[in-house]
Amino acid sequence: MINLCIINGSPKVSNSNSDFFIKELTSSFNNDIYITKYYVREIFKDNSLLNDIIKNDKLVIVSPLYADSFPSITLQFLELFGDFLEKNAHSKIDVYGIINCGFFEGNQNRTALNILEHFCNRSNLKWQFGLGIGGGEYLSTLTETSPMSQSLYSALSILRSHIQNLENTKHDNILLNPDKMSASLYRLSANLGWYLMSFQKTHKIPHLRKKIY
Repeated sequence: MINLCIINGSPKVSNSNSDFFIKELTSSFNNDIYITKYYVREIFKDNSLLNDIIKNDKLVIVSPLYADSFPSITLQFLELFGDFLEKNAHSKIDVYGIINCGFFEGNQNRTALNILEHFCNRSNLKWQFGLGIGGGEYLSTLTETSPMSQSLYSALSILRSHIQNLENTKHDNILLNPDKMSASLYRLSANLGWYLMSFQKTHKIPHLRKKIY
């Protein structure tokens, strides 16, 4: 039996992209995986949960990308967790990361994954590798059979196999973009989405470029 803890670093209460990627990762685990999930806000409300986290064999930290790093609440969690690890004995837990961003390019997540790796090295945790997902807002609307999401589900399968000890080879971080779509088309559709969202709410032609002064 492998005890796996998944920490959701999204500031959203529910229906975040991080929720989606956690669901897709865990949907096909075998029966040898016992999964515990926490939101970072839960841990701040009850610091005793940190004692439960360090009892696990493996840890996955899932988060959106905020300005090349993490949301402030996730950074605060890493600080809290790091201080806790310094004061409490623990086994060397395997750590993985899943970072997603609204940019098309998955390599935008590289710095955030490096932050996780440095955190693990400092805290006596065993960093494995992470997924840096570009176009997270878009990919979270697709299914496994979509031709645009094949790289995503291939990466999730690699991560899942590694967590289940079905694959023991060393992996570099996997940085991926939506398949069968150009960056220019992605940006065009994303910009159009802002106008459509504004029109649906106001029923007026949006003035997204209008200055407030």
